[in-house]
Amino acid sequence: MHGRASIRGLLILAAFAALALACYAPALDGPFVFDDICEIQLNRGMRTLWPPHVMLAGGRLPHRPITYLTFAVNYRLHGLSTRGYHVVNVLVHAANAWLVGWLATRGLRRLAGETTSGTASLVGWLAASVWLVHPLCSQPVAYIYQRMELLGAMGILGALACYERWLSDPGSRGWLAAAVAASGIGMACKETAVVTPLLVPLYDILVAHAGLVRGMSRSALLALLRRRLIPYAAFAATWLVLAAVVASQRHRYPELHAGNDPGRRLWYLLNQSRVLLHYLRLAFWPDPLCLDHGWPETRNLAALLPATALVAACGAGLLLATRRHPGAAFLGLSWFLLLAPTSSIVPVSDLCVEHRMYLPLACLSVATTAGLFHAATNCLGKPRGPRVAAGALAVIVAILATTTFARAHAYQSVTGIWLDTVGKAPANARAWLCLARNLLDEGDAIRAEGCLHEALRARPGYADAMFHMGNAVAGRDRSAAAEWYRKALAIRPDDVDSLVNLAVLLALENDPEAETLLARAVALKPGHVEALANYGNLLLERGDIPGARAWFERAAKQAPDDPVIRGKLEAVTNAAGSP
Repeated sequence: MHGRASIRGLLILAAFAALALACYAPALDGPFVFDDICEIQLNRGMRTLWPPHVMLAGGRLPHRPITYLTFAVNYRLHGLSTRGYHVVNVLVHAANAWLVGWLATRGLRRLAGETTSGTASLVGWLAASVWLVHPLCSQPVAYIYQRMELLGAMGILGALACYERWLSDPGSRGWLAAAVAASGIGMACKETAVVTPLLVPLYDILVAHAGLVRGMSRSALLALLRRRLIPYAAFAATWLVLAAVVASQRHRYPELHAGNDPGRRLWYLLNQSRVLLHYLRLAFWPDPLCLDHGWPETRNLAALLPATALVAACGAGLLLATRRHPGAAFLGLSWFLLLAPTSSIVPVSDLCVEHRMYLPLACLSVATTAGLFHAATNCLGKPRGPRVAAGALAVIVAILATTTFARAHAYQSVTGIWLDTVGKAPANARAWLCLARNLLDEGDAIRAEGCLHEALRARPGYADAMFHMGNAVAGRDRSAAAEWYRKALAIRPDDVDSLVNLAVLLALENDPEAETLLARAVALKPGHVEALANYGNLLLERGDIPGARAWFERAAKQAPDDPVIRGKLEAVTNAAGSP
């Protein structure tokens, strides 16, 4: 019996993997985009697996240790060929879908009092199929850097699955230990796994012991909580993993330096009510999907109150439903809980990002699938009702898979994904900037200049756009480029890149200010390769061979594989007559 179940489970996993690969086939050779570039493509830390502190030294965003380790393994196996990275993301997503199906099946059986496979199994696996092919999952799957969302979700699902196995066999402490380990691993993958120690008791009470909740047996519930004190404490201890990850790199978390302004936190929370409703709409009508919404914050209380009242009413309704409908309440409360780290009182830099709906969407998929089966059975009876529901869901899966396949085409090129983004979020200055940067990389300075004007129209005083405007016009008008760099520096005086690029232009005019700017850039960022190398170029032009050599040596230490710096160092070394 168990052997047949294992084979069936492996076959479902293989089917999920094949279906996911088919849906995301257009994106499998897609390039690095957005944060992929600074955290993987240009991150020298990804070039090594050991020691860990080297692997976690590069980039600029917070390092999630387990996720970054997988990137380093990908680099060791595939270099900068993106197909291997994409395939890993797709396979992790397929494994997560399998876990969702397994958990949904077990949970529905507990709620229905079933001990063998039946409608619960059909509902669980169909719900997982809907989630697997849903286009709202496309961002964390097709956007390589968001593997952290996939792995964080795997940690949460793994913890719940192992805990469910332990509930079936309480004498097997290995499953409980595995559940606690999965919780800690999830937190080393993504901070949103912080909710795992709360989700476990929620599942335990509302699903595994739903009968106690329905019967309002307070004494039995208190007895359960006393028996679970040690397991729950073990899960809570995994918060120490997340605390260590965050404490070791506090400087990479701008949220920790936002101050304790309660007003800002309140406005963020109120704005999230509209974002949550937007997430719900995308779950049921996933269009338009956008890599970077650039959702603006509003402080218009009258505009925010209706959404806030509706979200609060939904939350209150779920709490009230815990007695009569504990399973539905678990899914709804889990949806809120999974979104809480980014949609509550911690002001994250982006108000709305689609990848945050990755695992919360699974809750909606299970709830909607189970609700459809329930409605069809009530209206049409058995066996016709479940058959009609299954047929309808099969059609929905086909439609969603086709939509995801189409969405995956947007990730085939950097220009393509940013053209898609600015088309859907034309007021997003950052999206226009990213499109302009890519056009500059492709040598299309004219189109890039137009995109940068759009960025500055959307956000006047945008220093990054001013800096890149200088890059765009430098080839045809040095004085205009210098002026753009000065504008950027007027807003952000310590911008090392603007200092270096302005210094390079001034050096071409033999302006003595160039050396002052380079010295300031090096003082601000001693390891800045371009600043070091250009200081060497400046001294070389003056004929100061020993001084140039010293600067090129410093640059070479920072970028030992750079052929241009290595070539110049060899040239000045030979000119100095040194071996």
